[in-house]
Amino acid sequence: NRFNGFARSVEALMIGTVNQNAREATIVGAGIAGMLAAYALDARGYRVTLIEAQNRAGGLIQTRQTDFGIAESAAHSLIATPAVRELCRDLDVELIAPRKEAKAKYVVRNGKLTRFPLTLRETLDSVRHAAFARSHSNDTETLDRWAHRHLGDAARDYLLTPFVRGIYGVQPADLCVSTAFPFLHLPEGQTLLGAFARHRKQPRKQRVAPRLGMGDLVSKLEKRLDQRLGSRFRKGEVLREL
Repeated sequence: NRFNGFARSVEALMIGTVNQNAREATIVGAGIAGMLAAYALDARGYRVTLIEAQNRAGGLIQTRQTDFGIAESAAHSLIATPAVRELCRDLDVELIAPRKEAKAKYVVRNGKLTRFPLTLRETLDSVRHAAFARSHSNDTETLDRWAHRHLGDAARDYLLTPFVRGIYGVQPADLCVSTAFPFLHLPEGQTLLGAFARHRKQPRKQRVAPRLGMGDLVSKLEKRLDQRLGSRFRKGEVLREL
């Protein structure tokens, strides 16, 4: 059906596989990943139970209205894949393309907003790491250790960490490179600059954003799951054992 692409992605990210005979699944956590898993499996005919410890779904993703416009607490856009567009059409979420002139990004360092938070010395040190540090074969290496080797500590703290927290809401030490950013999982003996040169040749992926913010997508997805799952969408329930 229309959501086979989502369901395949869900099964690829699981530990183990979905039992095709039981046609039943319990999902723990109603962040955006848990809700999308429930949405996809429900569309394929599974009897889904979704359990969330908080009284609201969506995890870190929230949209706040401010005097200067909307402010996102986590992810602010999506890669414009056919599955994402189909999902938003189904939920009646209007998508817009980012403005080409709105490319400015800032990082807070020492209490000030800055376009580039590294000093000249830190920048040169980061280039040295990227040019000469070679990768080790380690499928379980954390992003923190990877960045220490290939970027240096300043670039890790003031460039990579804000980027990672904006996507995953966690610290680099909480992520495995090969899982979270597989294109950064370098072959044995490879330097970061060499890998980056190859990666830059690939076309940039188009991004889209909900016109009313990511919170609109989360709230409409939550409403749909409330309708579909009913009492099997259990919020405010802390799961202490499986």
